[in-house]
Amino acid sequence: MADALATLASMIKVNKQEDVRPIQMSISEVFLNGDSAGANIALHLAFRIKKSNLGQSFMILGIGMIHPYFWKTNPIGSETVDRLRKELVDKWWLYVCPSDKECDDPFINMFVDRSSNLVGLACHRILVTIADKDILKDIWRFYYDKLVKSGWRGKAEIMENEGEDHVFHIFNPDCDKAKSLMKRLAAFLN
Repeated sequence: MADALATLASMIKVNKQEDVRPIQMSISEVFLNGDSAGANIALHLAFRIKKSNLGQSFMILGIGMIHPYFWKTNPIGSETVDRLRKELVDKWWLYVCPSDKECDDPFINMFVDRSSNLVGLACHRILVTIADKDILKDIWRFYYDKLVKSGWRGKAEIMENEGEDHVFHIFNPDCDKAKSLMKRLAAFLN
């Protein structure tokens, strides 16, 4: 994430130099997007931009969060019923990101004390997509509701993919629901 911030800062600096051909970019039209853990990375990058000196230069127009990988130790909703899948997701996280905070690490749990304040989110809009067969769906709804009620001044949108599971569009990109998801994301970006 630090590399992404450094790259962005470098591009902005180069664009301002008179003796260098400008990079064809508009810092007023920045969108971030990510699937699963990539959605978490996009969100955390937006928080870091806000806290950095780049936060004064521009604001991200939007973040597309496709099936974000949010999680926490205490189960909610369907997580309380499907204990086997809850245990599996817990283990995935601990394998991918060993942490003494376990599933309450701020990178995966946006609601722990050490996490970023949602009001400080540096973007105008967020699209959160939910797959209704995904065990992560209830934490997404929880996040969406918290974001809407947080005092953040942006616009939050939500899209549910009925009958689908986590990142289904990656495994079956030609299905109608994957095409619909991509069309919705394209409309959000435009």
